Amino acid sequence: MVAPHRKAGDSLIGADPKPIGEDIQATLQGARKSAESLEDDAEGATSLEITPEAAKELPDILNNKLGGRMINERANPAAFEMAQEVQRIIAGEAPEKAADGSRTADQERRPDAPQSVRTLCKSAANTADKAASKVIYEGFNDWITVSLKRSFWLVIRKRL
Repeated sequence: MVAPHRKAGDSLIGADPKPIGEDIQATLQGARKSAESLEDDAEGATSLEITPEAAKELPDILNNKLGGRMINERANPAAFEMAQEVQRIIAGEAPEKAADGSRTADQERRPDAPQSVRTLCKSAANTADKAASKVIYEGFNDWITVSLKRSFWLVIRKRL
């Protein structure tokens, strides 16, 4: 809410604009402080390792996002491959381990990784496949957000 002290339907005609401006300014400052706090928490992080706790959250988040939509290999080939990649993530088999032995969410969002969730999403060719792939990718991103909020990620790299 941009002006929390202003009630819906309040008339602005003849009203002093100063309190409204102060409300808006306070709200923006609060939002800025929240964003700065999140930045401070992630300061120096360059990648996030997929932990078993985070992987356990993925099926429920994706199923909720899909809302009962069925993924069919023939009608939705890219979405089907994405679902297989997600199964590999949950099983701890994907993404491939980096040289340091880590498996990071960043690897699944890279456009240059051949089997990444992002690359597979972009490969969808027909309308139905694009729609299904988009839902899976959005669910994947929701999973990252939820897992971060629940502190299920292990920050593994820091800038020096």
